[in-house]
Amino acid sequence: MARTASVSLARLSESAGPQPTRGRSTTGDVDDSDGVLREVLQQARALDGRGPAVIVLHGPPGIGKFTRADLAAHVLQEDEGAVVLELRPGRTPRGPANEYRELLRMLGARAVLPLETDADHLVEDYAKVTRNVRTVLLLDDVTDWSQVRPLLPAGPQGLVIATSLQPYDGQLGLEPEKVQQVHVKGPDASECAEIFAAAVGGARPLPEDLRIAEIVDVCERRPLAVKLAGALCAHHTGMSGGRFVAELRRRQSEQQKRWLRPSKQSYDLPMDTVLSWAYDDLLEPLQRDLLQHLALPETSTVNAYTAAALTDHGRAGTPRADTVRDTTRVLDELADLHFLERQHHQRFRIASAVRKFAAAQLSVSQKDYEDVECDEEAALRLLAAYRRLTLAAQSCLDGQAVSPLSPFSGPASARLWLEEERGAIMRSLQIAERIDPGITYDVVKTLCTFFVTTGDFGSLAMLADVVGREGQESEDPESPVLARILCVVGLAVGILARKDGQLRQSYLQLRDVREQYAAVGDLVAEAWATRHMGVTLHCMGDFALAMRHLRWAQELLEESIRRQERDPNSREAWVLHSLGALYTDVGAFEEAKDCLDQSIRLHEAHGNLRGGAWAKVVLAACLRERCEQEEQQQAQGALDRTREPRRLLDEAAWGFERTGDRSGLACVRLERGRIEMNRDPATARQMLHQALAALTAGSGGVEGEQACPDRRALAWTHFEYARSLRNPDEAEQRNAELAESEALFDTMGDRYGAACVAWERATSEAMPRKKRRARLQRVREAFRQLGNERKADMVRRTLGEEPDQNRNPDSVLQSHCTIQPVVVGSVPVVRAQPFKVRLEVQLDPDFAHLLESTRGEQGHELRLMTMAPCAEIEPFDQLLPPLRQGGLSGEVELTPRLSGRQEMRFTLLAESNGSVLQEIECEVEVKDA
Repeated sequence: MARTASVSLARLSESAGPQPTRGRSTTGDVDDSDGVLREVLQQARALDGRGPAVIVLHGPPGIGKFTRADLAAHVLQEDEGAVVLELRPGRTPRGPANEYRELLRMLGARAVLPLETDADHLVEDYAKVTRNVRTVLLLDDVTDWSQVRPLLPAGPQGLVIATSLQPYDGQLGLEPEKVQQVHVKGPDASECAEIFAAAVGGARPLPEDLRIAEIVDVCERRPLAVKLAGALCAHHTGMSGGRFVAELRRRQSEQQKRWLRPSKQSYDLPMDTVLSWAYDDLLEPLQRDLLQHLALPETSTVNAYTAAALTDHGRAGTPRADTVRDTTRVLDELADLHFLERQHHQRFRIASAVRKFAAAQLSVSQKDYEDVECDEEAALRLLAAYRRLTLAAQSCLDGQAVSPLSPFSGPASARLWLEEERGAIMRSLQIAERIDPGITYDVVKTLCTFFVTTGDFGSLAMLADVVGREGQESEDPESPVLARILCVVGLAVGILARKDGQLRQSYLQLRDVREQYAAVGDLVAEAWATRHMGVTLHCMGDFALAMRHLRWAQELLEESIRRQERDPNSREAWVLHSLGALYTDVGAFEEAKDCLDQSIRLHEAHGNLRGGAWAKVVLAACLRERCEQEEQQQAQGALDRTREPRRLLDEAAWGFERTGDRSGLACVRLERGRIEMNRDPATARQMLHQALAALTAGSGGVEGEQACPDRRALAWTHFEYARSLRNPDEAEQRNAELAESEALFDTMGDRYGAACVAWERATSEAMPRKKRRARLQRVREAFRQLGNERKADMVRRTLGEEPDQNRNPDSVLQSHCTIQPVVVGSVPVVRAQPFKVRLEVQLDPDFAHLLESTRGEQGHELRLMTMAPCAEIEPFDQLLPPLRQGGLSGEVELTPRLSGRQEMRFTLLAESNGSVLQEIECEVEVKDA
């Protein structure tokens, strides 16, 4: 990808980004008999405003250090509004840059193009974001304090709560008073005795107190070891207390002897002793096999779906629903035996000691080596398991009917699994040294679909980094499959950039991807990238150029059909949907309806519920605008004619809810607000307010809904909300909403949206008649230059002007001419030195005849205007002398200021009325002198 790389700073909402659901709401809900939680909270409040500061909970493993740290962070979040961040082991792709991307993602910062790859720059962004935010960073099992230093939140309210086996060693370079240490000793002997008794339950009489004390002593008062010992005692009902203790000590002695083996690198005597015995005596073969495979992911939590895929490795397809149910049952059995700890949503926590033990058992069962985490085959097995699940998740994201054999019950469970496993999946792509490109492609494709649907630009930036490094380190960098993987990620980056309002950057990114697809001869993929370029140009207001790209995409798909290439993802349906949206904006309602009806039928035929939902939203908009246009001529029956748009929006909302497309739901509310605008303003405001809430701060009255990052939809919602505020006492709020939408349109480079705001201001604000007329004339010219003759006619009617007798055919709906630019003289072009471009214009015969028939005494003049938006070329605008219809050619002189690939745009305008006839973009390679 030409433009890969970064996360950059952006505006934070008041809540500073989405926050994960955390534990209990008050300290009164937990046992804090040792006072550790109370002490941590007291120190955190004392350090507030004196940071960045660190609180270290240190002590032996398995005594609840992180549980208390997590609860303390939750209390600070609930009671004091702190933003809690957590870097979970194994849940973030390796590399410091990705750690900062994940932190910035949790803080709600935007990712911008070009994506940043330099970790130092990401550190600066992280510091800027955290400088004025109460931030609490949770870190578990810190072993190297020097790696924590760059992660410290920057502001005086920044706090790190970390757990470690050893006390803090002073490597952070902070003042001593900014680092507080809490020694966590774990439960005392009496509490351990209660834990042991609870684990034994009613299976047998408890041993005498002296024997229980000896058992607790061998377990070194480690709660998990004590629980496992209790489960063993309950299992061996015929073994007296004395015999049980003797057996436990014997096994402890054997375990100590194993420590003499030089290959062993880490030891946990109490846990190894009890785990080994419990593994041999308590677990059935199926339970052992599952526990071993739970060691493959480098995470502290596992879920039933991933576990089922790992143990179902003998099958070629996706794990069945009954396999997931069976796996869940086995996971529950392991939790009953204390090998796992239950969490929410079929998730289970595996303690680090249990995971290390399981990894050792898997090593023994597979081959004679010690560290399973370094095993290439194990990494590939994990990635293959993820692939089987992502294939099933992909169909759920598209809204296809859920197969009875699917492991997921529906789109909601698939989305939840992807959200929880996204970091672990990307990490698995890194640790497999010999990756099967086909497996990688399937996994990456589903992740890209998920990130685009949810607007997760931060995670997509991490994925771009992962596959980019994979491409650099590949033994076969020219591999076609690897090229497709890079293109899939690049395409997703371009699409999300468009949703985020980075329209020009989106267009450049998508153009690079299209060129890569064209280079390898993939017509369907080239058509798909070209379609997205057309959509982006539509969003920018470049209607004529957008139409050219969409028709180009259609032609590519038609060529692929002639070559009998398969189109499994219904690309044609999406292209028709985009054409329908463009036809709607220029007022070609019949053409729009035909395209959208075909799009809906194709989406339904392919089972793509989300695609069909989007087409229905646009069709509803088309029918609404046609109804509004006809209302101006005949108002009767207008209310009845909104029934069909309402029905379409109801069906679209159902589809978006099923597939989890929050942007789609927001657009449904936006369109419903537009329908109600002239009929029920109060309902319209309510709908638009809900859309604004969904697109900004989150729920805002829509229960359970998170914010959806779609800046273009946000700009249009502000605009329509302003239009709904019609009372005189709402003028101030109306002006504020218009200013917000205008700023968003200007930032994005959406010229059509900016023209619509200017139209609204010119027709609604109080101003002298002469000034209003001048504004309307500028708006009319703006719509003309965009190629939107319908809007230009609307403004003309408001001005009281007669229809334009010399009006040219609509440049969006018809192609009248072609522009061929040719660099004159020596090549290459040199930086800071002028060069000439010759422009040859060829007219369509019918259009040439029209010009000839409408020529006046002075002739019908055409004019070429050059533009280079976002490219360093001088001059920015240059008008050529008027060109007669008889000889359409001319030259323009340009002076590039920068080297590299530079972009130019040429627009052909009709001199008589300013209408856009054609636009073309081209590039020139500029060399240094």
